[in-house]
Amino acid sequence: MHLPALRRVAIAGAQATAKQNSAIAAIATERYRLKHGRLPESLTKIDDEFLGDSSGRSQQLTDPFSGAPLLYKIEDTRLVIYSVGENKKDDGADVDAEEKRPQDVGFSLKR
Repeated sequence: MHLPALRRVAIAGAQATAKQNSAIAAIATERYRLKHGRLPESLTKIDDEFLGDSSGRSQQLTDPFSGAPLLYKIEDTRLVIYSVGENKKDDGADVDAEEKRPQDVGFSLKR
């Protein structure tokens, strides 16, 4: 009887962590851009200098849904840092959908 509610709580927690990790990665990416004059090719270029506190580095750039690194996509008009979300499938950086619930969890930044 309580299992559906517990599952929803676990998913909400993972979504919050994914959003937070994506925000941390986005800030670190902007710090990298300010120092080097360009975006990093991937999140592997982000080191402790750009993350700040290194105590949880491996957790900060990890997707809580997949356990893999967060996804990083540079497009013509935006940069997207995101998690695969609850369905554990990359839906092509679907983080901004206004007409429906986005499938991926993260941030897009205009370039």
